[in-house]
Amino acid sequence: MSEPGGAPRRLTLVADQIGSVYEIRLGGELDVGGCERLDRALDQASASDARRIRLDLEDLVFIDSAGLQAILRAKRRGDDDGGRLRMTRGTGEVRKLFELTAMDLVLPYE
Repeated sequence: MSEPGGAPRRLTLVADQIGSVYEIRLGGELDVGGCERLDRALDQASASDARRIRLDLEDLVFIDSAGLQAILRAKRRGDDDGGRLRMTRGTGEVRKLFELTAMDLVLPYE
């Protein structure tokens, strides 16, 4: 997906811990180029003392098959990590893709 004028929207990732919640906020596009960044952020979150890990997808505008795989890895990692992971449903095309692939039935939404 591109911005007006044809420039691709890069993945933005902001991660920080506030109290007992470690939040990872994604924006832009989650594609093969951003999956490693997400995996590293989830590694850091898992290593933290946070009781909850929150994956905020509200500003994500596009996700490809590699991004879907990264989200599924996050879910499996969350299952293995005592269920600390919760995520938002996303909006627009991201939310529709989760529904189309039935991932909305298995992801740990808050």
